[in-house]
Amino acid sequence: MTGLTGSKPSGEITRRSLLLAGAGVAAAAAIPNVAVAAGKKVARPSHLDRSTWESLVGTIVETRNRGLARVPLVLLRIDDPAVSYGKTAKFRQRAFTLVFRGPHGQPLLPGTHRLFVPRVGKVDVWLSSADLGDEGWTYTAVFANARVRQRPPRKPRLSGSKKQRRQRARRKRRRLVSRTTSAGKFG
Repeated sequence: MTGLTGSKPSGEITRRSLLLAGAGVAAAAAIPNVAVAAGKKVARPSHLDRSTWESLVGTIVETRNRGLARVPLVLLRIDDPAVSYGKTAKFRQRAFTLVFRGPHGQPLLPGTHRLFVPRVGKVDVWLSSADLGDEGWTYTAVFANARVRQRPPRKPRLSGSKKQRRQRARRKRRRLVSRTTSAGKFG
């Protein structure tokens, strides 16, 4: 009995299995980068990490909101969160504030805006307008992605021992059964 590959249970190589293996090798040779790309994990910088933004300080990032004109924003600086005492380096890497400078004129409304970030692509970021200065509007984006590990809430413990809780549950079931049977007789 042969399987889909054509190999016999005794371990012999059949003509069919040899042809299938040759077809696989030919396909991999025809498209060499597909096999290599499938084996590698695509390492793309995340917009949630401070290190992605540090190299972009002073560069122009554009808004790409659908239906609206593109607005150039200059990344002025990266600020630390207000409470950073006692926090780890991992916390500092994932929690930060970006300060952008936009042009004079109509300000961007506070809300989610799609930004084109070099090396990262299009990302959605919540921008809030801070104030209008001599050089233009100032916008801030707060990232609080510290990934603090939290325990799930515990189930409330009922009072009494396990035996007492079982007895209460039985009594409750009996009451429900007696109500439904008595309602069925006279209802």
